[in-house]
Amino acid sequence: MEEIAQGLLELSPPGEIKEIKSDLHKICEGGNAMVDPIAEAAYRTYNHNQMISVEHAGEQVLISEYGLVDDNRYLEPRSMQVLTIDQTGQKVLSAEPADSSLEGANGALRSSIDTALQEYVVEAYPKAASAVYPSLCICISSGLFSPGKFWNGRWTSVWRYDSGKLSGAVKVAVHYFEHGNVHKTVNFTSPEAVVAEDGNAIVKAIAAAELAFHRQVTEEAATIKEAFKSLRRALPVTKREIDWQKIQSEARVGKELGGLMS
Repeated sequence: MEEIAQGLLELSPPGEIKEIKSDLHKICEGGNAMVDPIAEAAYRTYNHNQMISVEHAGEQVLISEYGLVDDNRYLEPRSMQVLTIDQTGQKVLSAEPADSSLEGANGALRSSIDTALQEYVVEAYPKAASAVYPSLCICISSGLFSPGKFWNGRWTSVWRYDSGKLSGAVKVAVHYFEHGNVHKTVNFTSPEAVVAEDGNAIVKAIAAAELAFHRQVTEEAATIKEAFKSLRRALPVTKREIDWQKIQSEARVGKELGGLMS
């Protein structure tokens, strides 16, 4: 049962793990005694998969497996600090300067990519956090949550620049739960591309790939919408909707008159 509960937490839709944990407390035998011991491990996996962001020093910083130092300590490359994270609370417990060994050998290029990336993220996403790690792994995470309108979603993209080549992948997860429970996950892998060793050029290539993916998804969504429309009952030759209540009423009157006449 503990494995099932942990799996449910790890698979929680974007922004909903706290609600899932609360529900598990109510429905699982043993409640807190069973759920709480497995919560930290589940949150850790969920936080990595969702690449969540937490507030630190007035900024949103990523909690990503690509920045994992050890245990619950993560590198925040922009300020070169190591943050200790409360996984279940999804918050920063403490911060300390990063050791020089974590800086990597591409400091100047990493910094130029990060500068261009911040400009792109502000322009392209309504809400997002980003990071460029010393390995030149480039991460973006953007979550939009509207539980009052019954939907939540998250976009994550991970790009790698190595030896003049850029490759990456995008994942979009959406949960819609008005009068139902619909999950949609879309994955996109960008083909490897040769890009100059320049921060602006690298981010420009990322922006072009992500825009192409966004357009593709938009076109597919429009196609699905039209397909659903085609499943609806076609209008009669009059091009007017049928008044089924009127027909039902007339049929009932006809039946009653038929009984009287007989």
